[in-house]
Amino acid sequence: MHEEQNPKEYVFEKIKIDDIKGEFLIEYKKTSSNIEGTKMQVLYYLEYFHNKGLHLKGKIIDITYNKEYPIELNEETSKS
Repeated sequence: MHEEQNPKEYVFEKIKIDDIKGEFLIEYKKTSSNIEGTKMQVLYYLEYFHNKGLHLKGKIIDITYNKEYPIELNEETSKS
């Protein structure tokens, strides 16, 4: 479950993300507080890239507690 912590931070137009590894858009967090807010942020990013033709999955990684939260864009989570 533990991944190498080497975030790169990418900027696409108005979006700044921590990392992309393979098919995963990754956001690193130092704490699990406000995980729902971060989940909504990642869903927004996934929808943004989906609309650009790039179909990614998301992952939030809590580096303090070594937890991962998978995030997927689907009919239930999509706003469109």
